[in-house]
Amino acid sequence: MIFLALALALQSEPPQATSTTLETPPSYLARPGSALLERNYPRAALDHAVSGAAALRCTATPEGLLANCGVERESPAGWGFGEAALKSAPAFRLKPALKDGAPVEASVAIPLVFLTFAEVTLDCSVEEKDGARDCRVAREDPPGRGAAARALAEAAESRPSDYLLSQARKGRFRWTLDVPLYETECAREGSFMTCSGPVR
Repeated sequence: MIFLALALALQSEPPQATSTTLETPPSYLARPGSALLERNYPRAALDHAVSGAAALRCTATPEGLLANCGVERESPAGWGFGEAALKSAPAFRLKPALKDGAPVEASVAIPLVFLTFAEVTLDCSVEEKDGARDCRVAREDPPGRGAAARALAEAAESRPSDYLLSQARKGRFRWTLDVPLYETECAREGSFMTCSGPVR
């Protein structure tokens, strides 16, 4: 299983500062790495392939750190995504906000999204026009969560890269796809992702 946690405002935007008197708002210098985010992913949510989101409200210090963080919002509630986001906060480094040319404190919103993906490897025949046909599931991790069917559907509507096709042996090639586990549904609401609870 692949875990992905994104520090958003959406990936390329700066943390959202609430002060309008800043000449330069804070911006990301470093975000939590994937190993830390994987360690902090809520265990129960991971076991049920639940994706989620949390938004922290923090003080961005003149030194570029986050302080006094609290969970402003989490979705779905009760799965621990707010706590996971709090555990990840110390790994952020920011270029501080500037006012009159000097670093100052600023209140920032730090949104994070936690997603789970399955890794599905397909064994396909090379077709000159569309790239792939007659795909079969060679491997699905984790198995039995419906990712194989979604990978086959995605493969039927997509074209693999020319490089991947060039690696074909005896007219067949392996194609690995990362497929979101839709045990939860997530949708964007402004700068925040809202995720439903698990489908039972």
